[in-house]
Amino acid sequence: MLLRFKIIDVLNVLILAYLLALFFLYPYGLPLIGSNNLRVSDLFAFPILGLAIILLVHKNKVYHYPILNSFVLLFILFELLYPILGLFVGYEGLGAIGNTLRMALIWLPFYLYILLSEPPKVLELDRFLNKVLRYSIVLNIIYGVIQIAVRIRMLPYSFLITKHLEPFAVDSHFRVVDGIRASGFFVNTTGLSVFAILSMSYFLASYIGKRNSWDGAFVLLSFLALVLTTSRAGVITAVIILTVGWIFIPNRGKLVSILIFLLMGVVGYFIIDLYVGTDVLFGRFTRIIEGGAATDRSFSHRTERLWPRVFQALESFEFGTLVNAVSKVGLVDSGYLTYYAQGKWPFILALIIFLIGTLIKSLNIFVDRANWANFLVLAIVIYLSFTMVVLNPLRSPFVIFFLLFGLWMAESHKSQHAKN
Repeated sequence: MLLRFKIIDVLNVLILAYLLALFFLYPYGLPLIGSNNLRVSDLFAFPILGLAIILLVHKNKVYHYPILNSFVLLFILFELLYPILGLFVGYEGLGAIGNTLRMALIWLPFYLYILLSEPPKVLELDRFLNKVLRYSIVLNIIYGVIQIAVRIRMLPYSFLITKHLEPFAVDSHFRVVDGIRASGFFVNTTGLSVFAILSMSYFLASYIGKRNSWDGAFVLLSFLALVLTTSRAGVITAVIILTVGWIFIPNRGKLVSILIFLLMGVVGYFIIDLYVGTDVLFGRFTRIIEGGAATDRSFSHRTERLWPRVFQALESFEFGTLVNAVSKVGLVDSGYLTYYAQGKWPFILALIIFLIGTLIKSLNIFVDRANWANFLVLAIVIYLSFTMVVLNPLRSPFVIFFLLFGLWMAESHKSQHAKN
């Protein structure tokens, strides 16, 4: 019993350190053999996995969370086992083990921690998460504005803090400045947009459940951080999530929220037009509005060149690439196509079951609005469903964490409510 308590205490500390490493230091680490690398967050993920396995053996049981132990577990097994199949059929050598290890490092630390933690523990994590996200959003907005100001030569290059960390970045697509778009302290603008929309979804869900004005304020700030990235898929999905969330806001708050967003939009428009130029910052949106998706260079590049090339390359893989698809067919730039390329229709079926299962769970928000975490899960499913057409956010540790957290919070609320 003493051993269990000590391990649990260490796990509690490690999981908080792991989250801080994800939020602030995820792009950095050391390169290893081939395309493998050791990220700062891995330094906490490895001991979490080791201690969790020891505790599982010692305890010989886990807490029962129906969704996490069914749909989610099935999908995790697909993520872990497919690369190993690549080793057996000869598609890949020891690199297949590296693929499985990377999937284990982004899925299992928090998943195993949940299975070993009693339901009330999620409330403590929620309080910690709320504080950390507030600081992180503010810091990324400030740094994002600095990045844009440097790009338009309003500030000197010396203001960019992350330039000193660039030698330690393990991703080839790491950008200190990503054009006119903000990337904050993340790998690039996509990284910041993913984090911003997840934070926005969290604060909106929390506001729905707790009616805390600060949560409402950080919905706006998270959306501002997202706008600074000019991510079209992100902004469009965020508007859909905000529209759905508006349904659950009290009637008095609905009008106020619309007025605040309009006011922020008007003020932001004049500031951007004065210092940057709306045509410069939002040109990517106007091209879509004026000519449609078919005329957009980024989307047409995918549909006319990238995706046809991927399908052509897949003719050599009867069962899919099994290992990481990018290593076999090159850049894919689509979540759905990535999973199809790796495991063909069985993997797609597992993905659909995973998304539908979590969607059905999240719809309980219409029945029990006090269980606000269901809205967080719903928002993430909406985000994944739309953006996986042109991105692969489901392999982002941020998406995985927020989704698992939302499901844990929702299922814990249900079990606690059932006891009462």
